[in-house]
Amino acid sequence: MFFPEKMYKLTFEIPKDKIDGFLEKLGKEKILHIKKDTRKKHPLVYKINNLLKKTADLLSIINEPLPAHPKKENFQIEEIENILSSLISVYEDVSFKEKEYKRKKESLQKLNKFLKAFNISKEQLKFKFLKFKAFYSTYENFEEIKLILSAYNILCIYEELKDYIAVISVYTPKNESKTIEILQKFSITPFDEELFEIDEKTLEKELQLINKKKETILKEKDVIKKIYSHLLYLKNIYEIKTVLKEKNGFYILEGWVPKKRYKPLPFVKNKEIDFINSPTLLNTPKFFKPFENLVKTYSLPKPYEINPTMFFAVIFIFLFGLMFGDIGQGAVLALIGYMLRNKKEILGKIMLLSGLSSMFFGAIYGHFFGFELYHFFSPMENINNLIALSIFAGAVIISTGFILYMSTNYKKRDIKKLLFGENGLLSFAIYLLLLWIGIKIFILHTDIKFDLLVLGILFIGFTGYTIYESKKTSQSLFHSIIGLLENITNTVSFVRTGAFALAHAALFLAVFTIAEMMDKTGYWITVILGNIFVIILEGVIVTIQTLRLEYYEFFKRFYEGGGYEYKPFEL
Repeated sequence: MFFPEKMYKLTFEIPKDKIDGFLEKLGKEKILHIKKDTRKKHPLVYKINNLLKKTADLLSIINEPLPAHPKKENFQIEEIENILSSLISVYEDVSFKEKEYKRKKESLQKLNKFLKAFNISKEQLKFKFLKFKAFYSTYENFEEIKLILSAYNILCIYEELKDYIAVISVYTPKNESKTIEILQKFSITPFDEELFEIDEKTLEKELQLINKKKETILKEKDVIKKIYSHLLYLKNIYEIKTVLKEKNGFYILEGWVPKKRYKPLPFVKNKEIDFINSPTLLNTPKFFKPFENLVKTYSLPKPYEINPTMFFAVIFIFLFGLMFGDIGQGAVLALIGYMLRNKKEILGKIMLLSGLSSMFFGAIYGHFFGFELYHFFSPMENINNLIALSIFAGAVIISTGFILYMSTNYKKRDIKKLLFGENGLLSFAIYLLLLWIGIKIFILHTDIKFDLLVLGILFIGFTGYTIYESKKTSQSLFHSIIGLLENITNTVSFVRTGAFALAHAALFLAVFTIAEMMDKTGYWITVILGNIFVIILEGVIVTIQTLRLEYYEFFKRFYEGGGYEYKPFEL
């Protein structure tokens, strides 16, 4: 729960004549993660990928979904190539004709719209001794185009539309090249002449011929799907064969299995717990699962690191409510989240929990859609207390980061980092002492000379160890001073959570000020629109600020990241 699942690293020694059957068994078990080498590919993988693309093209043109899972079928590569070769020629013909059909249909619709501006039909433009070009011109260029065309005795008939001018230029056959040259100069593409020879019935016949050819592919859809599934199966097999090593007539394969899912497998030469290089499989409780994606967006933890999802979720929910406390608006967010929970499960659950947190803090603040119901802990009346609460929350969150850093290094048995690391025990002691000095200065108003002496000793000890390890005096000293200052600034940066709670209240002060200038109807319209505006705008901003504080103030204390996800080999 607190750490990713423990993994066994298994080393297999497989006789060469047993490899295909063994890989098939592994694929059906779906428990072994095999790290693929993306730099190398088996020669057959290139051919399989090419065949997969062709198969996917065939299924897409008949609007059939791609099979999601690999499955072994009774096909040889040569047989698949023969089946696909005849169908691909049909696909290419259909694909080309379908594109042409869509192009003609779209162009014909545009032409009909163009002719509607003149209230004429295509037949009325079929001159016996004259030719014409139909096109759109911008208002900016039209006068110049008309002037140039008229200089060559080319007639312009036009209609002014909203954004463009619809133009029909009429000319004798000898002026056709000059007309085209003038239009090209202004980057104008006239309507294709073939469009004046076709109609909806012609296009309908073309579509019927396309659909008739599609039937050839449609009849083979079951075979094509089986081929696609089999190709996926072959691709997975040959990608694994790429990572096999040979030794004394055996194939050597390495992979990882979660300890809880382990079951005896044949040809196991060695089995050992590995929490350094293994893949990561998070075992997050269901309640916190939606927040796992936000952690993964930042990075997956290494197998020896603490799974930060639960801490991340609790901090996210707390900070969101602190900054966005309102019973009514929180209820809106919670309701939207509840409605989205089936269609958008992750987003829905995060919104639901954030909304409930907002309602909780709204009850403390006494806010309901911006109205102050009571004054238990109004942000505007308790500014100092709110700022103090924000700093206290920041201190607790940062301290949690220190503790998680030490826990991770304890698991790794890295005692040096646990005691003297950047966020180890000594650094944590300095941070706690800084907080205590702050309390004595601003709250207790007592003497801090002894505390400063202890701080100096701890700081010298931390800096001395850093210099000893790095052998770089000035760089280590600078690094220690920066770390000391960052401890202070990172804690103070949580003041923004209180500032956003104040801004939330201030925004509604502005909304109600404007509303009171209106009549009764205008008052409620302003209040409703103001609530919608605040929910959308501040909801987004508060989410971004919460993520920023978690990623940059909390994670930097302990989180290394850079793990890769456990994905078992399957067939």
